[in-house]
Amino acid sequence: MRGKNRKTDHLKVISGHGKDTAVKSLADLSRKPIYFLLLLLALFLLAQILAGWVWGTIGYTSVRTFMSYEDAMDVPFSIRGMLTFEEDIVLAPQAGFVYYNIEEGKRVSAGKVLAQITGYPVEERSAHEDEKRAVARYAQKVKDWFLQGDEDSDYSGFFPVTRELLVKAPQPGLVSLHIDGWEKYGPHSQFPYLREDELPEEFPGGRALGSGERVYRLMPIIKIMNNYRWYFSAVITFEQWELIAGQSSDRIYFSFAPETPVWGERVEVNSNEHGEVEVTWQIDRRVGNFFEQRWSEAEIVYDTLKGVVVPAGSLLEVDGVEGIYVVEGGKINFREITVIAEKEDYFLVGDLEHNERVVKNPSRVKEGQSFFW
Repeated sequence: MRGKNRKTDHLKVISGHGKDTAVKSLADLSRKPIYFLLLLLALFLLAQILAGWVWGTIGYTSVRTFMSYEDAMDVPFSIRGMLTFEEDIVLAPQAGFVYYNIEEGKRVSAGKVLAQITGYPVEERSAHEDEKRAVARYAQKVKDWFLQGDEDSDYSGFFPVTRELLVKAPQPGLVSLHIDGWEKYGPHSQFPYLREDELPEEFPGGRALGSGERVYRLMPIIKIMNNYRWYFSAVITFEQWELIAGQSSDRIYFSFAPETPVWGERVEVNSNEHGEVEVTWQIDRRVGNFFEQRWSEAEIVYDTLKGVVVPAGSLLEVDGVEGIYVVEGGKINFREITVIAEKEDYFLVGDLEHNERVVKNPSRVKEGQSFFW
């Protein structure tokens, strides 16, 4: 029992100072320049690593790619020539003022009323209404006189009514009000073969009449065109003829409908004294406003090239070799190619498979660079 009550006077409790010691150590470290510089260097390296990672991510996302595909490209030569039609002129049956009942460029059936010709302008008709009624009364009096012999009636004021004639379509077709004098050419007579320097100073000439204009008897007022067949006649060089001589029809693009091809069947081929070839194509497709044309530029397709399409900006030259960058297995690789043809912003190339992933902006990448996007 004496041992348990014994006091341990030789032990002493010391207060802890752990937190103060850590703060003091950091303060001591900051007072030493070498350690401070090492800390700044570590932070700088970390910032460099983060900046490189962010910049690399932005760089990858700014690289654009294009999936190549197979396509064909037409190879044409350009010519100029004349359009003619099966055209029939409708003449005014009497002098007067013409008023059209149809819209230009529309197709009509045979017997359709195209216009009417009056003896006086339509805007003056109201002033003549009473006169016409009076004439009708006088006509009735004349009839009564012939039938009943009424000698007491006065017919001295009688005068004839001015006639109104209807102009009807003699056959079906497409209506045009523009008459230029070239209607005499075509399949029913002869095809015109002119060079551009041989065209008259005022070409094609002519004009379209408007409703209310004065016309004279037998004056051309309307023409009706067969819009199922039309013709294109041109003078081409012998070299151009050799490009298409082996076929009987050609694919043609006209300047008034550049996106729509038509097939032209050759119906006449002649050689002239200048060593040139005169060719006329018959076309059986309506395209654009063809019925308003006389002189037109056209492209005759004589060949078709096949290849793979890539953007024009993807081409570059490395060590004198023309090629492109493609993404293969997560790497940027250089591929040598051969340009076959160019169209707008694209190239038709050979030595390349379709569905290749082509880099559109090659200045942002390098050969051998990893690319996983």
